[in-house]
Amino acid sequence: MNCEFHKDREAVAKCKVCGKDLCEECNKVNQKYSACPSCAKSTLQTYHQNIKRGLMFNVLSIICSVAFVVMYVVALALQKLNLGYIIAGAIIIAILVPASIFMLCYSLRNMKEYKEVIEVAGSEEPKNNQK
Repeated sequence: MNCEFHKDREAVAKCKVCGKDLCEECNKVNQKYSACPSCAKSTLQTYHQNIKRGLMFNVLSIICSVAFVVMYVVALALQKLNLGYIIAGAIIIAILVPASIFMLCYSLRNMKEYKEVIEVAGSEEPKNNQK
């Protein structure tokens, strides 16, 4: 089998999105996802947009976590909590805050990775050698 974009080169992979055969040059654009440059670009742009939306949720989660911590500390200071609420609040804080920060960092890392792949895919669109 030959590459869909370079008929004189042998295919080494297949695009997981459209099924086109890819040569080494076409596949190097996105080896991690085995996608041709055009599919990699469009698919990853969609992922990038979804991660941006998720990022807003993660920021909101951190704001809510901080608000919970503040309310918890104020309630402790006013001595309005019994022992059960103190323990439950401490457990929730111990889980909620690190989880929110982890999800935010994970989203930012994915955004950076997808952005880099999109830029590479956009700059290395293969020229179709079909006649």
